[in-house]
Amino acid sequence: MDQIKDRKTPEIKDEELKKVTKNYQKLNQTNRYFLVSASSMLLASQEAAEKQENRTIREA
Repeated sequence: MDQIKDRKTPEIKDEELKKVTKNYQKLNQTNRYFLVSASSMLLASQEAAEKQENRTIREA
């Protein structure tokens, strides 16, 4: 978990955020739901992989 805290998040420029927001608003409800669900599953998968990696490191 400390590795996650130590990571620096990249700066997001206002114009990039506006572009993403504009594209998100163009999506219909079904596609928005799919996008949020897929993103959540990806984040959960990454978290699980990091936990497994940390367990492996501690066991070594």
